[in-house]
Amino acid sequence: MPGERSAPLAIICAVGALALSSCGGAGPERLRVSVEAEPGANDNSPIAVAVLVVYDEKVMEELSKLSAAEWFAQSEQRRRDNPGMARFDSANWEFMPGQTVEDVVLPLQGRPATGLVFAQFLAGGMNRVRFDPEDPLAIVLKGDGFDVH
Repeated sequence: MPGERSAPLAIICAVGALALSSCGGAGPERLRVSVEAEPGANDNSPIAVAVLVVYDEKVMEELSKLSAAEWFAQSEQRRRDNPGMARFDSANWEFMPGQTVEDVVLPLQGRPATGLVFAQFLAGGMNRVRFDPEDPLAIVLKGDGFDVH
């Protein structure tokens, strides 16, 4: 019977697809982000934050050398040089001290990736942290720096 042969084949295909996706062939399809800017953070001034999910290892190597100030100075051009978001996805916000934002969901491409957060503070500094886009991202903006969890 035709149905008898196609059912086992469908099961084999489904198991094969599951195995491929669990072997690192796929990546996250969305990223949950929450941000807390502590009262008084950044000398009571707004804080620019950029969240990048990078799909290209060479681009990640380049970006992971930048300070937050360098990223924000170059970000517009880097986005133009990234047509169709082939190399990275990015989201940018500005937060006021005392502001809290929970559960922002960013759509991703479902490809293996590494994440970077840049936060620009008046005090300067590198202000760059890597994160794993497979996990929810919680950013805590402090006096003149930040943590990610």
